[in-house]
Amino acid sequence: MNQVRVGTGVIIVNDKNQVLMGHRTVNKKDTGGIIGRDTWSLPGGKQEFDETITDCIIRETKEECNLDIQSPELITAFDDFGPDRHFVTLLFIAKEYSGEPKVMEIDKEDEWRWIDLDRLPQNLYGPSEKCLKYYNKYFWNGVENNLRNRFGQEYYSLKNMPNYERAERIANVMFADKKDKEGKPYIDHLYYVSGEQKSDDGKVVGLLHDLLEDTAATIEELRELGFNQNIIDAIKLITKPKNMEYLSYVDRVLNSNNELAIYVKEADMRNNSDPERIARIPDEKLREKLTKKYAEPYKKILERIGEIENDRYKTYKRK
Repeated sequence: MNQVRVGTGVIIVNDKNQVLMGHRTVNKKDTGGIIGRDTWSLPGGKQEFDETITDCIIRETKEECNLDIQSPELITAFDDFGPDRHFVTLLFIAKEYSGEPKVMEIDKEDEWRWIDLDRLPQNLYGPSEKCLKYYNKYFWNGVENNLRNRFGQEYYSLKNMPNYERAERIANVMFADKKDKEGKPYIDHLYYVSGEQKSDDGKVVGLLHDLLEDTAATIEELRELGFNQNIIDAIKLITKPKNMEYLSYVDRVLNSNNELAIYVKEADMRNNSDPERIARIPDEKLREKLTKKYAEPYKKILERIGEIENDRYKTYKRK
């Protein structure tokens, strides 16, 4: 009978802001989970009958990599699917641990390694990839990755800065460690989108257009720091809702008739779909995926901008 089972994973971060990951062997045996041979994964495993989820992740971590974790904190959960298998994966953070990592189950892993969060391997285990994506968005050095935590005492002094300088400071701090798919600093993309805008508000939105989607920053923080409603509305529109199809998301931006959001999104997509940038991405499958992803949506956004420019021309001629 098909059943939904519970799996666990834990993010253990050392004092160098590195995460512990194990390499699953090429010939890893099937133990009833989602196998993921020749991939890198977080410590974790399946919950047993009559075992709490906390006891499960403590036991699995010790069994797999020899670490004793203390007071693991549950932060989120995901659905994971494999052939004829359905797991709910519970993600923990362990801020305290003792011991040294070593291979304990040679038929499952052949290496445990501390890995920089901005240099993660390409071949990530599916459930672990979801967990790390969540962690990178919502956490920074073990605390929530919002503006208040990242800026500390500097947070309220940001209110005294002009809009563009404030946005530039926020972007440089919040995206300091993020790389694009080429492996280059992500801030370069934000500066590109901002530099393509003609209005002052557009330049600010260009710098912050990925802030809500890629970090735990909030609309309330942006409002508290003094950004005007036009900027906030555009950033909200450009933020892709979780689980929304990309084409539907672009349609939502276009149907809003918010020209600030539309022009920023066009520059964002133009840069992301640039054939020269895509050609430099090492992963061939990812190159094909991105080319296909942007083709139709970018055509639609260009058509909409053509309509906007045509309407502006007609208005100018009437004057």
